[in-house]
Amino acid sequence: MSSEEAAPLQCAGATTYSALVDSLNSGDRVSILGIGGLGHLAIQFASKLGATVVVISSSRSKEGETKSFGAHEFYLMDKVDKMPALVDVLVITGSGMPPFDKIFKTGILARG
Repeated sequence: MSSEEAAPLQCAGATTYSALVDSLNSGDRVSILGIGGLGHLAIQFASKLGATVVVISSSRSKEGETKSFGAHEFYLMDKVDKMPALVDVLVITGSGMPPFDKIFKTGILARG
């Protein structure tokens, strides 16, 4: 692996890996909200750690790439109420203010 390829794993990789490994158990359902550089890494790490990865995005255009990184399910933010099961862990990797009213109103978190 070249230095250019490895560089994102130093900061972004350590950030997302720490958040996941400290809170995730194999078999958990983890939702990733925010599909940029951190989100892409979080999807891959969570999938490799044995989680069912549920992506929530505001853009349908992200679905294909998230599945290629290991996501199992994909939901648009305005359709989170259609999720068939709760998630155990929610990882927010975006820089904007997440729509907490939608996230918590729909009761997507299994453990608060």
